[in-house]
Amino acid sequence: ERIVNGGGGKIKGFEVGYQQAFDFLPGWLSGFGTNINYTFSDADTDNTDIDGNTLPIGDNSKHQANAVLWYQKDKLQARVAYNWRSKRFSQVNSGAWGDELAIWNDDVGYLDASFSYDVNDHLTLYAQATNLTGESERRYAQWTNHYYDQNIFERRYYAGLRLRF
Repeated sequence: ERIVNGGGGKIKGFEVGYQQAFDFLPGWLSGFGTNINYTFSDADTDNTDIDGNTLPIGDNSKHQANAVLWYQKDKLQARVAYNWRSKRFSQVNSGAWGDELAIWNDDVGYLDASFSYDVNDHLTLYAQATNLTGESERRYAQWTNHYYDQNIFERRYYAGLRLRF
């Protein structure tokens, strides 16, 4: 078996974003800000699934959105981010009878947070947490009620210090 390129495809889409520092707010509130973006990416190939539906380019979500709320003031930095993407085509899997079933990753969203504090010019304390909601990625074969497998990603917590010399 050898790897060959697909028959071609096309992608069309757009991305919009917004970034705002809330420095117009009074006092300590002026350290807040936000970044928000949305991406639409429609991608088709010449390939079809068992039902004759056109398959998109692999690992391309049609919709993606990110939202970040951040705080940065003096020595303190904090950030909470949510990243979401809609379902995406993964691969074609041949079944026992030669059926070519499309494998899809279901939509998924991740919530992460980070914090750091500059104790002085040489020492920074930090903490980070990823996948705070314990989200997992479910995959299905062809139809949403046809479970295929699931990747479970645990919450992760990190803490430490950075030294600068």
